[in-house]
Order: sequence, then C-alpha cells, then structure tokens
Amino acid sequence: MAIVYHNTDDNYRWVEKAIHAVMPSTSKSYIATKYVLSTPPPYGRSAVLPWVMGWLGGPVTQLHDWMLDHFGLETGSDYFDKFIMIVPVLVLLAIGQLVASQLDGGSKTKKKAKKTKKQ
Repeated sequence: MAIVYHNTDDNYRWVEKAIHAVMPSTSKSYIATKYVLSTPPPYGRSAVLPWVMGWLGGPVTQLHDWMLDHFGLETGSDYFDKFIMIVPVLVLLAIGQLVASQLDGGSKTKKKAKKTKKQ
C-alpha cells in the first residue's frame, strides 16, 4: 500500500492542509520518501557529488555554503555544479599525466643508457 501526498497545488504553491506526520508506533514500520522534481538535477549533483561527498564529506558542504554566501543562491549553485564536475576531471588528468611521465621517463633513461654504451 502507498500513500501519496501532494504538498503543492497545480500552480506549485504550498498547501498548508498537506502538512502531515507519522504517528508513533509500537511495531516496526518503514517509511520511504521519494522526491519528484520539476526539472532533473544536473549530472554533477546526481552522479559526481555522491562520490565526492563519500571521499571528502564536510569540506564539500562548507565549499557549497561559501559559494552560496559569496555568489548568491542561483549563481553560487551553478558555480558549485561546475566546480564539482571540473575538479574530478582535473584530478584524473593529473593522475594520467603522472603515469605517462613515469612510463615515458623509464624509456628516456633506457635511451640515454644505449647512447652512452654506443660511445
């Protein structure tokens, strides 16, 4: 069985009569909440942000709050979404560059050793 509450009317205005709560129970009960958004969240918030929050946690929340304070609600939120997408990409590029330089560095030392042996 499912109970669905609509907290807004057709014009997306808050309906006070829709306020509801769960009564205390002596038996075990489970409650699932699902939010249906009018616009889908950006990819950074739905896919990347959970991973970043799992690794860093609190500092990400502080960064979000700082961006909202300094740039405003809409602009700060947009900047945060862009930041959340670009930082993991930069980290992956840095790791790729490090691996490439390590692999390339090994071949350069072999070439130098061959050159010294020929002389």
